[in-house]
Amino acid sequence: MRLGFVVVSLLAVLLTYAALYWASLAVIPRSLIVYWESVRAIGFRPVLNMPMLIIYLTSPFNAYESLMFHYPPWLYLIESVIVPSVILATEVIIALWTSEYVLRREILSESFLIQSSALAIASSYATSLIAWVGGGKPSIGTSIYTEYVFAATIYVAVVSAWDLFRRLVVSRGVLARVYVGAVITAIVMPALVAAYLATELLLKPPIPTTHIAGLIPTVTLLVIYHKLTTTNKAQRHQGTSQNP
Repeated sequence: MRLGFVVVSLLAVLLTYAALYWASLAVIPRSLIVYWESVRAIGFRPVLNMPMLIIYLTSPFNAYESLMFHYPPWLYLIESVIVPSVILATEVIIALWTSEYVLRREILSESFLIQSSALAIASSYATSLIAWVGGGKPSIGTSIYTEYVFAATIYVAVVSAWDLFRRLVVSRGVLARVYVGAVITAIVMPALVAAYLATELLLKPPIPTTHIAGLIPTVTLLVIYHKLTTTNKAQRHQGTSQNP
């Protein structure tokens, strides 16, 4: 049931994002992108007009970024949206399986994938706004979505591996430790792939300033999510322990 929900969530996220991605090529005239590229804005003196507002509103899904990097749009969509989302979905599935069959308690919600996609879009908008205010014009493209999804994958791995490591410490018997160690390895592998791809796609010098700026909302949103989740779990546990 949980696996099915994650798969359906993944398909819903990818279909929605792909539709908005391709719509950006159909709806946004190339002349608008040419204008955006031609603007030589001054830092902390943002250009405020309707074209820039349109660019900002479509910034997380703007497929013109691929053309600037001389990539086919379909290939850029696969690399920057589909592959990261599939890796995150894989990590979520492993974490859910671990919480149910190994730890016997909840690590994260089965709706984590949808929540992460929504927060990735929010991070994209926040980064674009930072670029608009600080650099004069909004940033565009799917790269901040990629950055957040990879960070979310690593977050799931760290949280899950930490709980598993504590289980490993108290485990008795060689077989039990080997079993928990194998689960930790399975949890860590997607995160290592995410870290490698993040280095290749986002952090290869020269690093764009938008990718650096994107770390601010990405880390902030993940920290807020973690604190809210931890607080909710503590409240549920307290409520359960008080019930007779």
